[in-house]
Amino acid sequence: MTKQLDLTMKPTGYSYRVDLNVWAGEYPVWDWDNSIGRQQIQLFTAFGINNFIDLTESGEMPPYAQFLSLSIERHQLPIPNGGTPAAVEDVVELFRTIECSLLEKPFAKFYIHCLGE
Repeated sequence: MTKQLDLTMKPTGYSYRVDLNVWAGEYPVWDWDNSIGRQQIQLFTAFGINNFIDLTESGEMPPYAQFLSLSIERHQLPIPNGGTPAAVEDVVELFRTIECSLLEKPFAKFYIHCLGE
């Protein structure tokens, strides 16, 4: 019997579960005030997210790395907003990033996000 995923468990209302250790949704910070930005990231980290995979392109949104603690990893794998990966290799890199992290930390949790408009 296959174990069912609880799809209601998610870090924010604008996210959804993809797989056992993977959630996806919109950009994780939407207010750039320093204390509010940190609180927004804490919604994810309190849920257990410890890896962010950022699909936005450089300069598309203000960076949020300053809100992350040193124990949180952020991976940049840019895809044009509303677009698709340019090559199959880009998708393979995404899967390898997740796989390598899970090999090191089997209980890692990922949040994959784009701009989210």
